Amino acid sequence: MRISIQITLVFSVLVLATSCSCERMNEAKNAVNAVKNLAENAESIQESLEEADKRMEERKERGDTVAIHYEQLAEYLPDAFDGYQRNGDLQGATTKTPGLGSYSTVSQEYQNQSGDKLEINIVDYNTAYAMYTTVMGAYAAGFEIDNTEQQVKGFQHSDDVKGWTILQKKDQKAEAYAGVSDRFHIAVKADNQDNVDFVVDVTTKEVPVDKLAKL
Repeated sequence: MRISIQITLVFSVLVLATSCSCERMNEAKNAVNAVKNLAENAESIQESLEEADKRMEERKERGDTVAIHYEQLAEYLPDAFDGYQRNGDLQGATTKTPGLGSYSTVSQEYQNQSGDKLEINIVDYNTAYAMYTTVMGAYAAGFEIDNTEQQVKGFQHSDDVKGWTILQKKDQKAEAYAGVSDRFHIAVKADNQDNVDFVVDVTTKEVPVDKLAKL
């Protein structure tokens, strides 16, 4: 099991690296370092997956097998913050897929007076275990990238809330991705950013992640 997980994650990282500016030597070097990290962290990856599986089984035993309906999930989106107001309509959906489980997703765009945009997406994967572990595999792998174009690194808000950030340096775009209690996944993307501090703050402070972690 551990070997197959490692091979899958290695392949994913290589695809990611080769799909972005593959002609550049520093990109290749980052890909090699990422693969090395995967090998060194295979045990922790396995432990993370086992913990996620345990939490899913506990939810099943409680009869909690359906994702929150997207209209209820939308209540965890902020109305406004730091000069940002909602821009456009809420996007949401609840899906039940045989063999994959139940999941819901909501997405809302925000904009400030300067025209800067930010998007928040929340997904409740609940029993869609395979989908959640695929999304969070990058954090479990513990890889980091830093070059002239982007910086990728992990962050941890608490034992229940952790993920990774991406800074697109030339485009000045920042992204934060967080898993919450092996169930919820939050993505925050913002333009006109020269670091990831703001998107991490939005993820961990404007979205009530500690409340979500208790569900």
